[in-house]
Amino acid sequence: MGILNKFIKFITTSGDNKIHEADSSIFDRIRTDLINKDFFYSLPEELFEYKLMAFEHCCSNAFSEEGYKTFLSVVSINSEAMRPKNQFEYHLELSLSVLKDLLILKFLYKNDYVSKLQSVEKKYTYIDEFGDIERDEVFKKFTKFADRHFYSLTTGLLAELPPYIINLVKKTTNNPFDFEHVDAELISHDLASCIGDVNDSTKHLSNIEMDITDPYEYEEYIAQCLISLGWHAHSTKGSGDQGADVLAEKNGIKVVVQCKLYGQPVGNKAVQEVYSAKGFYECDVAIVVTNSSFTKSAMQLSSSLDVHLVHDSELDHFFLKYNQSDSNESEYITEEYDPFEDFPTNDTNFVADVAKELVRFGWDVQYDEDDVFDVFGNYNKLIIASKSGVSLSGNCINYETDEVHINEVKVFCEFFTKNREEYNLDIGVFVLKNNVSKKLSEQFNKLDNIEDIYLISLNSISNINDIVA
Repeated sequence: MGILNKFIKFITTSGDNKIHEADSSIFDRIRTDLINKDFFYSLPEELFEYKLMAFEHCCSNAFSEEGYKTFLSVVSINSEAMRPKNQFEYHLELSLSVLKDLLILKFLYKNDYVSKLQSVEKKYTYIDEFGDIERDEVFKKFTKFADRHFYSLTTGLLAELPPYIINLVKKTTNNPFDFEHVDAELISHDLASCIGDVNDSTKHLSNIEMDITDPYEYEEYIAQCLISLGWHAHSTKGSGDQGADVLAEKNGIKVVVQCKLYGQPVGNKAVQEVYSAKGFYECDVAIVVTNSSFTKSAMQLSSSLDVHLVHDSELDHFFLKYNQSDSNESEYITEEYDPFEDFPTNDTNFVADVAKELVRFGWDVQYDEDDVFDVFGNYNKLIIASKSGVSLSGNCINYETDEVHINEVKVFCEFFTKNREEYNLDIGVFVLKNNVSKKLSEQFNKLDNIEDIYLISLNSISNINDIVA
């Protein structure tokens, strides 16, 4: 009898089990319908296999002696209200937690957030003065991310589940999908766990593990990395370098790099030295690159001196921002969207103003005067309208044009592109209270995937009729 069949038999023969009403084929269905590579196609193979192994482990421990000992050790420290009824229910809850992790990972990979979260984790994890790992800043950043994507990470996950799973999880003592009683801070811990799974499953090797033990070899390695990214780079090789280990140049931008092959966090000295080298070599950018992490004081000092701290595995991501066009119009080249970036909020119900204008020009607007705030208490920015079979999604901004960052426009473009088919959207409009500035217009025209998306001001909203005519 296979593991899952034994699991099912254990469920259905336990008289005191509060979820004994579950259909006898329920776990076969979970394994077949959900915990399979087709459903989680966006996940790397090794990560999916890693989580699948965790699921099978939960199944096995639901009736094993080892699983019973684990159950006893856990329930002994839980309050009575949070205590699973038996060994099976405890491991069922764990297996459902695996499913929740997979759904979160599916969302993160689908939207290309995994590498960004990994970067944040590396950047803000450091060793404190007592030698302990400090991750408070990581959880603050993850909480901000969870705030921004709260719906997708709660209600959005439930929408992925078939009804029989919803009915099953409601019968557990500690329902992993009980999102009515969670906040962004709790979800940040789920995110951290998922990123930990990614790191564990992919087994990224550090440069020390790749047999680079000599600091000069490490400098050559970093120089070669920059060359592979299209930079003219060379190591300075030895003493008298004034704090510069690698010098690089591209499109008129000069970069100085100090390389630290360390088995411990990098401190202030490296930041101070590369800052001095930046002036000595008349460079535009100063970077400390390491295979390790950075102390908190080094992070604070680097911020005040405008020195960048980069893990060597993130070099390609860091240098994306310097991929300029031949025309060298650097002021119009946008950096990669930061999912943790805060955008200003509207100070009035500007959506109502836009709705009135659309109605004046014959549009049917989906607008509820009693629902003007989002889940965070800010004025809603999104609006939906239709006319003559054409549907429209709009993002409405009423703060000063100079405060509108191109990344906020980019976020809306990404939202529209990903959701237009699901919600049958024909056009997207980014509506500003004031006139569109020349700079913002030029930045917008350089974005990818802006087909059927328009940047307009409130006083020119009548132009939408011309667009759809």
